[in-house]
Amino acid sequence: MEDILDAKLNLSYKDYVLNDEDFFMGCPSMLTSEKAALAKVSQLYKKFKAKKAKFFDNDFGPRNADDLDGSAFAMYKTG
Repeated sequence: MEDILDAKLNLSYKDYVLNDEDFFMGCPSMLTSEKAALAKVSQLYKKFKAKKAKFFDNDFGPRNADDLDGSAFAMYKTG
């Protein structure tokens, strides 16, 4: 049993497979662990870098570049 727990704890975020339990209350923007969050960010980075596009979080923050109301509610703002 300890070996399974050790293997899970030592698993890199690069190898981590996200599942439904990793999303807080089913929200795709809120993750329940640091490892899950790093795995999700890695996925998003690869996806948007390939498209040369910007990511807009539809749950929190601005929904597009002109969304001032969404920007006001974001945790982090630019500028």
